[in-house]
This record gives sequence, structure tokens and C-alpha cells, in this order.
Amino acid sequence: MMRYSRVYNLLPVLVVSSALFLFISCENKVTAPERIVNKPGPVQAVGNNDSITIKFYGNNIEEGFKGYNVYVSTLPDISSQMLSPVVNSYGTFPTLLYGSTGCFPNASAKSFITVSRDSASAPINANTTYYVAVSAYLLIGEKEYNSPLTEDVAVAVKVKGSTNLQNQKIIGKSGDGIIFNNDGQITMTNVADNYLMNGTGDLFFKIENTSGTFTPVLSVQSNDSSLQDGGYVANIDDYVNIPSAGYINNYFIPAIAGHVYILYKPSINKYVKIYITQIDGSSTSETSDVKLWFEYSY
Repeated sequence: MMRYSRVYNLLPVLVVSSALFLFISCENKVTAPERIVNKPGPVQAVGNNDSITIKFYGNNIEEGFKGYNVYVSTLPDISSQMLSPVVNSYGTFPTLLYGSTGCFPNASAKSFITVSRDSASAPINANTTYYVAVSAYLLIGEKEYNSPLTEDVAVAVKVKGSTNLQNQKIIGKSGDGIIFNNDGQITMTNVADNYLMNGTGDLFFKIENTSGTFTPVLSVQSNDSSLQDGGYVANIDDYVNIPSAGYINNYFIPAIAGHVYILYKPSINKYVKIYITQIDGSSTSETSDVKLWFEYSY
């Protein structure tokens, strides 16, 4: 009996020791949580001709920050597509390298980059809609970390160009009107002297005499286009939200350098941005030799 008693007395010790051993083993397998990387701010994107310019605020002063990865696709819902980032000028990642021009991870300014290819390395094409997203990228040792992607932003790549118009009231000068074609290309034209009867072009330029004041104006008289003044902007790409109302028909608007104008052409159902960069010459009469320079995008 004494022998069995000793055996029974040892059992609690063995159980406790086994539990202690298991507890210690579990403790040794505890790992640190995955590193959290701050997501960049909302993305703004503008596309012209063969490129897309992306802007956003960063919030990334984390250890190991190396830059931002940009993802560009012709399909929405980028997070579900398993895309590679757009490569940088060295053919590597991240797309926007920390320390390069345009990278401001501390939100002191908007980070920005212009890309000419998408995530599949295909060239950016005009008259195409793309979807853009951005993530912050960290590298610590050999371990890579990415922030969550920003929300997709759709960007329609426009045709962008520049040209000039002559004063329509100077007899013998050509190139006083312009036609905006459906494919994004333009046709320069000559507006008839009697434009109220024989309008040619979607828009033309002239000097208007209003009670003895001679003013350069943009005119949509005698055509089916409509127009409005969007006011001063730093550049044509800064004007983003195209209004659906507030247009004038069969009339003219003063032409002012630094202003953006929106022309709506119903026959192709398109809005054209027109940004006046310069007005050459003095408007002292209706026939003054004045030339209007502008950029356009649609």
C-alpha cells in the first residue's frame, strides 16, 4: 500500500509539470503583430495625351519608408487584380522613390508623379479611361510592407494641345475659328465676314466694340455650341469639375488671359476646356491686329 501511495502522490506533480511545460512552449511561439503602414491621402489624377499625373498627400514617416507604389489599370477595383506597380525610371519599384522630386511623405506638400505606362507596361492612350490607386511602401531588412491601397480614381485621358486664333474682323487673315472634332483633334477654319448668316467653326475670336470700348471676346454666335467663363486658374489641369449649367448661346464672352472657359458642343456631346495663355496686341479698334493663344483639352 505504501508503494501505491507514493505513486498516487506523484501524479499531481507530473500533471502540474506537464501543464507548466505546455504553457512555456506556447509563450515561446508568440509573434509580433504585422506592421501597420499609413495609407496615403485621396488621389487626384489628370490624364493628357499619353500620360497621367497623380497627386496625393502622404503620411509616412515610418521606419524603412522607401516611397510610393502607383497602380494603373483599364479596369476598376484595382485591389482585386493582383497588379504589379508601375515601374520607376530605373525599371524597379517603388514607382515614386523617397528622396526624388515629387515625394513628400510628411505632407508638407502634395506628392506627385507623371506616368506614361500602366501596371501592365502598356503605354497610356488618349480617349481612354484608366483607374489609379496608390500605396506606401516600406522595406526593413528583407521584409517588405505595403499600406492599404487608396480608393480607385477614374481618370479619362484627354487630348490636350495648343493653338492661336486671329481677329475675325481683319479681312484676309485666316485661322480665326476652330472646330473640335469627335476624335479629339482640331480643325482650324476661316469664319465668314457675315458670321451671323454663315457661321463656321465651334468658336471664334474677334474684337467687340461696346459703346466705344474695344474688348477681345470669344464668340459662339451662329453655331450650336455654348460657352461659359470658369475664371482664373493656375493652369488648365487645375480646373477639374465641369459644370452642367450656366452656359450662354449665340453670344460672346470677354477673353481674359489666365481664365479657363468651357465650351459644350452638343453634336458630339463633349465639353472642351479652353485656357487663354496670352493675348498679343492692343485692342484699339475692331480691326486691331490681335492674336489669342490658348490651350485646349477634351
